[in-house]
Amino acid sequence: MKRVLLFLSLLAACPSCDREFDLFKEQNKVKIDLDLDADDITGGLQLTNGVLKDSIKRGQVRSYRMDIAGGSDNNTFTVDRLTSSNTVQFFLNDSLVINSVSIARGRNSVSAYGVAAGSARGSLIIRDVYERSVSVPYEFTVFNNLPPVCRISVIGIKELSPYEVFVDLSTSLDTDERFGGYVDQYEYRVGSYYRLTTQHSSIYHILPAAGTYDIRCRVRDNDGVWSEFVSRSITVTAE
Repeated sequence: MKRVLLFLSLLAACPSCDREFDLFKEQNKVKIDLDLDADDITGGLQLTNGVLKDSIKRGQVRSYRMDIAGGSDNNTFTVDRLTSSNTVQFFLNDSLVINSVSIARGRNSVSAYGVAAGSARGSLIIRDVYERSVSVPYEFTVFNNLPPVCRISVIGIKELSPYEVFVDLSTSLDTDERFGGYVDQYEYRVGSYYRLTTQHSSIYHILPAAGTYDIRCRVRDNDGVWSEFVSRSITVTAE
C-alpha cells in the first residue's frame, strides 16, 4: 500500500515540476537593451519601433552597446542578412561575425563596419538555450565621403598698408563632420600672382597696388577631397 501511495504522490508532483520548469524558462529568457556607446560618434542613430536605423561612412565603424539580461552564458548571436554582406560587416566584441557566434550575459559591444556604399537590411538575433529569441531589425545606409564646403569672407583692413586685406575661411566645413570628417587644408589664390596652401583658416595679405582683385579659395577634408572654388572680389584704393 505504501508503494502505491508513493507512486501516486510522484504522479501528482509532475505537473507542478513542469510549471516550475516553465517558470524558470520564462524568468531566464534572454532580454537585451541596445544603446550607442558613450564614446561613439553622436548623431545618425534611430531606434524607433524596435528597428535600428543608422548611417555609416564607408571605411568607418559604428559601435553599439548591447546589454543582455537573462538567458545563460552560452546564448547565440546571429546576423540574419536580407541583403549582401558586401555592404556591412558585423563584429561582436571585436571578432568578425560570419553567421552565428556565442554571446554571454552582461555587456557586449556590437560594431558595424561600412564596406561599400549601399543599403543593408536584416536582423540581429539573440537566442538562449531554450530556443527563445529576441530580434532587432536593422537598416543601414553606407555612404561615400561627402565633399567639404568652402565659405569665404574678404574685408579691407588697411592697418599695415592701404592695400591690406583679411581673408577668412574659418566657417568652412566638412559636410560629414559628424562622422569624423573635418577640414585640414586651405588654399588661397589672389589674382594670377599669389597662391598659398596652408593649415591656417585665415590670412592677412597686402595687395600690390590699388585696383580690383579676384580672390579664389577652396578647402580640403581629411579624406583628401577638395571643395569647389569660391571667389570674392575686393577693390582697394590708396586713400
